[in-house]
Amino acid sequence: GLGCGVADMKTFNLKLLPLGPYTSEIDAMAWDDGGMWIGGHHSSNVLGGITWWDMDRNGWIYFEAKYLQGLRSDEINSIAVDTDFVWFGTNEGLARYDKNKNNWRVFNVQDNLWDDRITSVVLGDRVLWVGTAYGINRVLLPGMVVEQVKDRRLIHRYIYQLEFDGEDIWAGTDRGIFHYIGKEKHWERMPGYPGMVTYTITAVSAWDNEVWFGTTDGVEVYNKRKKQWQGFPSEHYPTSGVINTILADSSAVWVGTEKAVLKYNKKENRWRRFTTNDGLLDNSVRWILLDGDYIWLGTKKGLTRFYWNAPYRTD
Repeated sequence: GLGCGVADMKTFNLKLLPLGPYTSEIDAMAWDDGGMWIGGHHSSNVLGGITWWDMDRNGWIYFEAKYLQGLRSDEINSIAVDTDFVWFGTNEGLARYDKNKNNWRVFNVQDNLWDDRITSVVLGDRVLWVGTAYGINRVLLPGMVVEQVKDRRLIHRYIYQLEFDGEDIWAGTDRGIFHYIGKEKHWERMPGYPGMVTYTITAVSAWDNEVWFGTTDGVEVYNKRKKQWQGFPSEHYPTSGVINTILADSSAVWVGTEKAVLKYNKKENRWRRFTTNDGLLDNSVRWILLDGDYIWLGTKKGLTRFYWNAPYRTD
């Protein structure tokens, strides 16, 4: 239960070798310069902590709340990285790690947050957008001023995920899609297309003019330039269970669910389903990161790296 170790048989000393994410239940990952931040949740039989993986040096550093002043919780829902700070959405506030000073600070309701349960964090243009269980905040940078978004339609809304497309913010909530238009500096509610029956949006990903949404009924895509929907009814692809995360790029869309990870091939207009039978550590896929020809999948039981763009693949 303590990981790998090297024993010196002359002195009978054991040196433990830090290797791998501290927690196996991985719910959030983010790239940083030369490495990856990893966070998630833990239970009575699963260790918890934040992991910094220095991939250039193959070094591992762990951060545990019980040993650190300024960090209340290491149960992580979301991660955002900028030049000097790493932001963590936790169940007990918004945690900020100063990479230069190696210290922590937590923002909570006393600092003007709507709620201490932070569900999503994303960096915009000199603003950190913060989704909570009761609404949206924004932190003005670099001054760290915390403001509440007081649009009445967003107050007391559960925010599942926020996404920045380079200009605008998209919010997936328990009452549908909200869109912050950066140029006009106001929020609008996206009603969806006729026949779109769900109001719960659990995941959002933007690429170019496409904005992809994970809903309780399946996957939907909106073309921002054309201002029109291109629906993907649930019977068009092999999904089941809650959509935890979605990630779109130029050639594919990846969908993490509780029962599989799905890949939509844009060129061929077809879906492919991957499970533990294909090498996943666990079918519950919580977060996805692209890494060129590879893709990293954060699951309930650890990390899986998939060589998705191998030249010999035919799927």
